[in-house]
Amino acid sequence: MGLADDIKFIITRRKGKFLGLDRKKMLILQLLFALAISAMLYFLEGLNNLYISGLGNFVIYAWYIPLATFIIVAFANAYNISDGLDGLSAGLLLICLIAFLALTSRELDLTLALIGGMFIIIVASSLLQILSKKIFKKKILPVSPLHMYFKYIGWEESKIVSRFWLAGGMFAILGLWISLLSR
Repeated sequence: MGLADDIKFIITRRKGKFLGLDRKKMLILQLLFALAISAMLYFLEGLNNLYISGLGNFVIYAWYIPLATFIIVAFANAYNISDGLDGLSAGLLLICLIAFLALTSRELDLTLALIGGMFIIIVASSLLQILSKKIFKKKILPVSPLHMYFKYIGWEESKIVSRFWLAGGMFAILGLWISLLSR
C-alpha cells in the first residue's frame, strides 16, 4: 500500500500539490489486509486467545479477528504517523523489536501497548488534535503529531529523535519488567 501511495504521490504532482491515496481508501485497504491476516491467524493457526499479564489467559474465540484487526491497523498507522523525522520511526521500531525478541516465549497483548508506548503517544497526539478541531474548533497544539510540535518549537531533529528513542527504551524496559514479573 505504501508503494502504491508513493507512486500515486509522484505521478499526480501538480501545481505544488502532492496527492497520494486518500485517507478513506487507505484505511479501507488497511482494514481489508488486516482482516485477512487476522482471519488467517484465527482459522489457519488457531489463535483465539488474549493473555493479559496478571489476569491470565482468555479464550475470545472469533472476537480474536476484530481485536487483531484493530491492533494491526492501529500500530501500522502509529508507525506511519511517527515517520516524520529521520530515524524516529525506525529507531523506535528497533527498540520495540528488541524487547519483543526478549519476550518471544511470552504472550504480548498488554505488553504490546507498553513496549509500543511511544507509538501510542504519537498517534494519540494526532487523534486529540483531530478531535479538538472537530469538537471545539480549536487546536490543542500548533502542529501535530507530537514530534512535529517539538520541531515547531525549535528543537533539532537529532534531539527529538534521541529523546523519543530514550522514552521508547524506557517503555520497552517497563513492558519487559511487567511481563517478567507476571511469570
